[in-house]
Amino acid sequence: PVSIIVTGAPQETDRVSEIVSESSVDAYNFAGKTSLGELPAVLKKCSLLIGIDSAAVHIAAAVGIPTITIFGPSSPVSWAP
Repeated sequence: PVSIIVTGAPQETDRVSEIVSESSVDAYNFAGKTSLGELPAVLKKCSLLIGIDSAAVHIAAAVGIPTITIFGPSSPVSWAP
């Protein structure tokens, strides 16, 4: 079975709640519930991180979690984990 954990900043809690409620798999809203210091422990429980170019993908890579990173205007050559 697949479970999804959605993280984000406290101001993103409502939007993440909407996303989680529309999910067809088990999804959990962690937006605003974890600090940057707690994020590595959360990510270690994951088998994959899919996210935008942010601290989370770099932390996931640092703790050995495979990542799929969506880049905007930044260069993957320069900023990929």
